Amino acid sequence: MAQGNRCARRLSPLAAVACALVIGLGAGGCALKDPPSGEELRSQTLSHASIPGQWTSGETPAGAVVDGWLASFSDEALPALVAEALEHNADLRVAAARVEQAAGYARAAGAAIYPAVILFARSGGPLSGDGSGIEGVWLNASWELDLWGRVRAARAAGAAQYASVEVDYVYARQSLAAAVAKSW
Repeated sequence: MAQGNRCARRLSPLAAVACALVIGLGAGGCALKDPPSGEELRSQTLSHASIPGQWTSGETPAGAVVDGWLASFSDEALPALVAEALEHNADLRVAAARVEQAAGYARAAGAAIYPAVILFARSGGPLSGDGSGIEGVWLNASWELDLWGRVRAARAAGAAQYASVEVDYVYARQSLAAAVAKSW
C-alpha cells in the first residue's frame, strides 16, 4: 500500500516549472545555432584532401555571356532561326515547365512558415430531404512553431532549388542558341 502511494505522488509546482524550463531551454537551444556556411563545410570535409601541384584548371572563360551576342555575327537570318528554335524546341518547353514547377514548390515551402486557417461549410438541400440550409461550419486554425528550423530550412531549400532550375533553363536557352548559330 505504501508503495502505491509513493507512485501516485506528484511533483510540486516548483519542480514542475523547473522541469518545464529545463526542457524548454534545451529544445529552444537547438534552434539558435545557425547552419554551417559553405566555407566551413569545405574546410571540414576537404581538410585531409591534397591536390597535386601539376593539376590545373581548364581554360578560363573570357567573361560572362551577354544576351546580344547573336548581333555580333552581322547576319539577318540567324536571329530569326534562333528565335524559331527557342519557340519550338520541346526540351526547352519541358525546362520552362520545370521552372514553373520549382516556383510552385518554393512558394509552398515558404507558405508553411505562416499560420493556416481552413473554413469548412456543409449545407443541406432538396436532395437531403430538409431545406434547412447550412448543416455545419467548422473552422480549423494551425501554426507550426519552427523550434528546430525545419520550416526555415525547407523554405531555403525550395528557393535554392528554384534558383538552380532557373539557371538550368537559362543555360539550355543559351546552349540551343549556340547550337543553331554553330550549325548556321
